[in-house]
Amino acid sequence: MRAILLAAGKGTRIQRHFMRPKSTIEVGGKPIIRRTVEMLAARGIKVAVVLGYEGDFIRGCLDGCDVRFYENPFYSETNSLGSLWMAREFLSDGEDALVMNADVYWDDKILDRLMESEGPVMAADRSRREIGDFFFCV
Repeated sequence: MRAILLAAGKGTRIQRHFMRPKSTIEVGGKPIIRRTVEMLAARGIKVAVVLGYEGDFIRGCLDGCDVRFYENPFYSETNSLGSLWMAREFLSDGEDALVMNADVYWDDKILDRLMESEGPVMAADRSRREIGDFFFCV
C-alpha cells in the first residue's frame, strides 16, 4: 500500500496565527505530518509527500523518515488535485493507495478502519455540521 500526503498549500486561513505550514503544527510535541508518516510507516505503507510552500521546513520536520518527496511548483495556483498530479508516478497500478491532507490529525483507529474498508472510501467528520470549512452530511 502507498500513501500520498498533500502538503503543498499555504494555509492562508491559519497564517495570521501560525506562520508555518499547517502540517507542521505540533500536537504532543510532534508535527502532525511526522506523526502521520510514522503511523503509516509502522503499517508498512510507503509514503510520498507533495511539497510547495515552505517545502524545506517540512522536509526538516521529516528528517530521518523514509519518504519520497515531490514538488508542486504551482502550489499557489493549483489545488489538491494539482499536487496529486505531481506525484502520479508514485501510484502503482493495482496497488491500494491513500491520498491524505498532511495537516489532518489522524487517530490510529481511524487509519485502521480506513485500511479495513473495501473499495473507495472518503473519511469525513460528521460532527462538524454547523462550524467548519466543509460540510459533509448524510
